[in-house]
Amino acid sequence: MISQENRVKVKELMEIILYLFIVIVMVIILPIMSGFSLRGFKESFTSGIINISDYLGTYLVYLFMIIGSLFLIIYPIANFLIIRRGEHPATQENPKWYRVFTVSHIFNPEDSALWRLSDSLGYEKTRNFMKWSLNPFRVFAIAIIIFGVFGLMLTMNPELTVVGVPPKAVELQQITPTSDVIFGAGIPSIAENGVLLFILFFLEGIVAYLCAKYIKDKKTALLVFFTIVFLVICPIVSAIWSSWHSIVYGNSDASLMATFVFAYIGTLLTVLTGIFIYWLVFHFANNFFIKLSEIVTIKEDILFIGAIIWILFTIAYISWEFYFYKRKKKKDTLNNYPPA
Repeated sequence: MISQENRVKVKELMEIILYLFIVIVMVIILPIMSGFSLRGFKESFTSGIINISDYLGTYLVYLFMIIGSLFLIIYPIANFLIIRRGEHPATQENPKWYRVFTVSHIFNPEDSALWRLSDSLGYEKTRNFMKWSLNPFRVFAIAIIIFGVFGLMLTMNPELTVVGVPPKAVELQQITPTSDVIFGAGIPSIAENGVLLFILFFLEGIVAYLCAKYIKDKKTALLVFFTIVFLVICPIVSAIWSSWHSIVYGNSDASLMATFVFAYIGTLLTVLTGIFIYWLVFHFANNFFIKLSEIVTIKEDILFIGAIIWILFTIAYISWEFYFYKRKKKKDTLNNYPPA
């Protein structure tokens, strides 16, 4: 039987490994493979000039953000080393300055606003109404189902776009659609979110440090922490996101407001659930279906095929949940059955 202490260590290690796996696959392995095997870098190699509108030029620009997003693992590592088990960064006593690096929402539902709300209402431990989110595969599946619907709606109603994919300055030739989608959806969703989350966690860490230092009552400290994060930190991060898109959208107030709304929804979801996966899938689905709509001119085809895939995926997920529910129920019955 694994001890509670070892379980916490496994959870922290899983959070780090999960994030590194997603980043390495989505913004290193897939882009490099699509750049060479799927001819994404063909334009740059053929002309001998790296243009920022080419895929290689775009990738090199995002490379700095990709490297920055990798440093996000500082936060779960610091949380593991500094924060005591069962405590929150905003409640632990005698905080030091390095407490500002201890807030992590990569995959940390137990430090989320909804988890702590459940605790405060008396639904603790196994009764916590966010306990279902401890399984990363379940979280991914639910995120895909929810934002898959959003993507399908976006295909037929482009006005629902929360944030657009910046258009390229030139039309590239002989580029495979797969490569186009990977560079248009995968790289921005990971690189941009990673850097923005770094800023979010850092600002949250400052608030957590101040709450832990000056508010002794733990419930009050948590209440103040999440209130400031929702009302101040999330809007600040959203404004930062909107400002660095101003180079793309220029004087378009509607587009800049859309990026602000997108960032606020993303930061809100992240803090509420303690998991960055929802924001990541939201961003990816938005960019993916926009890119797909540019490639496939018949929108009904995207809607029809996408709806079939969504239905099959949803049925498979529900079947998976039902199977493991029945299996667990049978196991519990056998464990509670009195010996002969």
